[in-house]
Amino acid sequence: MPRTFDRLFKESFAGVVDAAGDLTIKFGPQLNELWDVSQVSLEMPNAPVGASVSLRVMGSFVDAPASPRRASAGGDPPVYLNGGEFMTVEWINCTPGDFGNVWITYRKSIY
Repeated sequence: MPRTFDRLFKESFAGVVDAAGDLTIKFGPQLNELWDVSQVSLEMPNAPVGASVSLRVMGSFVDAPASPRRASAGGDPPVYLNGGEFMTVEWINCTPGDFGNVWITYRKSIY
């Protein structure tokens, strides 16, 4: 039987835009965990005009946040991730060397 935690977890991830102008930040639960992701917030303050960002689950498109600079995606129902599954935030057409940050809020179960 899974052990569910009553509190929300918050975790951040960061990365640097590669020479091609792309950045992918990947996150997800360990094999013995389940995550209920309720919010994904992103930030790349210097994203140029023409940059775009997308949120994906296991490679499938989920959402295009309003801005590649600062935005949040979330709500009900949450996105459920089983152990080994993952979400990605993918920026394209950005300036090489820029930084991107992702902040997630989720509940976790361990089994």
